Amino acid sequence: MKRIVFCVIACLYILLPLQVVTAQSNSYRANVIGKGYRGMVELQGVAMPVDGGPSNYGALFTYHGYQVVPQFFVGAGVGVVADGFSSGDMLMAVRLRSDILNRKITPFVEADLGGRVYNGSDSYGGRPRYFSAYGGCRFRIYKKLGVNVGLGYSFYHFGGVGLKVGIDF
Repeated sequence: MKRIVFCVIACLYILLPLQVVTAQSNSYRANVIGKGYRGMVELQGVAMPVDGGPSNYGALFTYHGYQVVPQFFVGAGVGVVADGFSSGDMLMAVRLRSDILNRKITPFVEADLGGRVYNGSDSYGGRPRYFSAYGGCRFRIYKKLGVNVGLGYSFYHFGGVGLKVGIDF
């Protein structure tokens, strides 16, 4: 028993200074997007239908996932959509995103693919699919906190050009 306790204390004594050095060397990289968890919350509005849709729609999404490398994010999310066909539809989607540069102002491209998992008040039958492709800029506010503004195409019941504003953390 004494040998086990001694070995554990010896390992901690050896590994603790290594963790301090690692934390110090990572502190200068704290202002960039690194590997690990990343979350996003955004509001999207499609105001110019291009596929013959009769009305506009808006969505509130939250995505959570993993920053694989500083330029590539993979995640999944849920959102609520309100449009002329239905109100309060819940969607689930997968997001692939690339932050092209790693600067204070970073251009990005992203694509979402998913579908409806719950319909609020359905006046449109079927299982609508969701797809969006956006490009825009991320404005870093503080370390891993940023504001995203994007313009792109989104499809749900019908497609249209839309604007997206959100934060990531």
